[in-house]
Amino acid sequence: MTETMHTKTNNNAVDESTDIAATSEAKRPRRRPNATSRATENGLEIRFELPGARRESIELTLEDGDLQLFAATTLADPEGPLQATRLEFRAADFAGRWTLPDDVTADGAQTSYENGVLRLELPRRAPSRQTIEIA
Repeated sequence: MTETMHTKTNNNAVDESTDIAATSEAKRPRRRPNATSRATENGLEIRFELPGARRESIELTLEDGDLQLFAATTLADPEGPLQATRLEFRAADFAGRWTLPDDVTADGAQTSYENGVLRLELPRRAPSRQTIEIA
């Protein structure tokens, strides 16, 4: 079962007028983001470092206990297109997959994104216990 927590908009294409490293997204390099997780009273908190990622491009999916993340980045100049004479770094998108504990769920998940850090809080599932009657 797939549980989508935060979806991207249709604006996932690279804007070649403002991106100094504009290439097609299929050719852009990807790197795994730094991630820190900790157990909390109510579940699990994970923080991802995504410098340069656009909020609307962040995708989180929880499927069969695996959390998948994708985030597109841009290197934009606020004054318009930058004509670099020498480029020593390129924009790289973020992508990663993490296996989560069985007792967390995307139902009721909360996210926040500030200063390039995505914070994800996943609540624990309520424990289930069933009594089976003997016939």
